[in-house]
Amino acid sequence: MYKLIAIDMDGTLLHDDHSVSEQSKILLRKLSRLGSEIVLCTGRGPVSTKYYTNRLGITGCGITFNGAVTFDFQQNTIMNQYTIVQTQLEPYLAYCREHDIHFDINTPFEIYVEQVRGMRKTIRDLYSSFFISPKLLPARDKIQEPLIKFTMMGSSQQLDQTQKHFQDMLGLNMTRSGETFIDVLNVQANKGNALQRLAQIRGIEKEEILAIGNYYNDISMLKAAGLRIAMENSPEELKRIADDVTLSNNEDGVFYALQKYCGPFISNSSK
Repeated sequence: MYKLIAIDMDGTLLHDDHSVSEQSKILLRKLSRLGSEIVLCTGRGPVSTKYYTNRLGITGCGITFNGAVTFDFQQNTIMNQYTIVQTQLEPYLAYCREHDIHFDINTPFEIYVEQVRGMRKTIRDLYSSFFISPKLLPARDKIQEPLIKFTMMGSSQQLDQTQKHFQDMLGLNMTRSGETFIDVLNVQANKGNALQRLAQIRGIEKEEILAIGNYYNDISMLKAAGLRIAMENSPEELKRIADDVTLSNNEDGVFYALQKYCGPFISNSSK
């Protein structure tokens, strides 16, 4: 029985329409009742993640903002966070403004954008799926809350060029969290570090962790787990480090992976 089950959300647990299947919900609740801690590990923030933990009927904590904030949903408190200094973002802000790349700045519970009105519909819809309304970036980019994550959004070609431009920049961790997203974080912030830290707090060994993911930002998370599972819709780099590859997110790959590796324990416990 795996004591900690770490699951990515977008492209993994969630279907492309951001839904979770009923059979996945039922299985996750069963595993939670039997003692496995279900930890959603996502690029989303605590506000968006909490919506899904409530829908799933699970308690405990989540690893959010790609490892920058570990949040205890039961106590409604931040367990750990890695912040960014405002001046570190200046080169990224300048680049986005020069190349017309949409960006946002995330604090633990808010998202700030340069323009609230006039955003493209695809971007408005994205924020709507996160269950959060962006706020207008203050004058001179001065935000008083802790800065957690800077996200750039654009075409895959735009972001390929952006990655090349900043590849030698030191001081921050730049991770591709999707074809059209780049996240910039504290250099210590990644899902793997956050998962290891949480496991240490819980007294859980690596061999007792199962992790499921689908993209480059999940590599560190899979490496921190005893059993590594990649989705069929993952890039080859992720599949190569995985112990197994399950079906795609739209085919309910998380359900079938958990049924395969945790199902026998569920059956035995019900006898």
